[in-house]
Amino acid sequence: MELIRLLLGSLVVMISLLFFFGASCNTRKYVKTKRTDQDVEAARPAKKSRIVPWQPDWKRDVDLKDWVEKHPTAAQTAYCKYCRRNYKFSNKECLREHAKTTKHQDNINDAKLAGTFFEVVVEGPSYKERVHSHEMKLAMLMADHRVALHFIDDLLPLIKNLNEDPEAAGGMEMRQSKLIQVIHMMYTVDFEALIQILNSTFFSLLLDESTDISGIKLLCASVQYVHPVSKEIMTHLLQPIEINAKNANAEDLWDALVEFARLCGLILRKAVGMGCDNASVFLGNDNGFKVFSAK
Repeated sequence: MELIRLLLGSLVVMISLLFFFGASCNTRKYVKTKRTDQDVEAARPAKKSRIVPWQPDWKRDVDLKDWVEKHPTAAQTAYCKYCRRNYKFSNKECLREHAKTTKHQDNINDAKLAGTFFEVVVEGPSYKERVHSHEMKLAMLMADHRVALHFIDDLLPLIKNLNEDPEAAGGMEMRQSKLIQVIHMMYTVDFEALIQILNSTFFSLLLDESTDISGIKLLCASVQYVHPVSKEIMTHLLQPIEINAKNANAEDLWDALVEFARLCGLILRKAVGMGCDNASVFLGNDNGFKVFSAK
């Protein structure tokens, strides 16, 4: 009995010790600290300042207009007329910080005492207002004439390019008749040189028949070929060929093309392909154009 009591007492002591040490190990002490606004701002990653190039509207800013000048070459550099120095900047706030410096203020006061300080008087609409006005005029022009909206992607760069030489742009005079002449002049190819290229290589014929407003039937013949020098795929309209309006069948179309080729010296045997619509006059298996061209 005495032995059993000793064993039970030892077991109780061991259980008590285990419970005490286990509870002490699992106890954590939490300390709640109060974070100030300064701590929160300090913990945030620093914001990168956006780099802004020179803006014409800065010459209208009250803090900058009297002394700032644009640097002739450097985009992120401004010139102070009264400090007589160039200053690099990333945005307008950098220039405002310079205007608050003691040295700048002293130079301004010295210029005022010497009578060399001139206050800049700003009149008229701002740069942004003028840009907005130009954009509205261009948008109204396109809307009034129902121009395709994607055309602005090519029109605006062209306007900026023309503005590089304002004297020449101001001397431009063009209406519908001159516009047609200029287009014809630009897209007219050297026909004899084209025939020589076609006779020295292989080409495909692109054919379609149509009727003009006067009722004359025409065979519109174009050629597509790979340029022997530039290796580019080129497409040119040869010439609208007048055909017999009475029948205008496949044989008449073929005879008109053969006569045209004879007159201009084009070798039709160099044609290796033909493109056309699905009309029977071109693709008919019995008397279609392709039957005569295969002979």
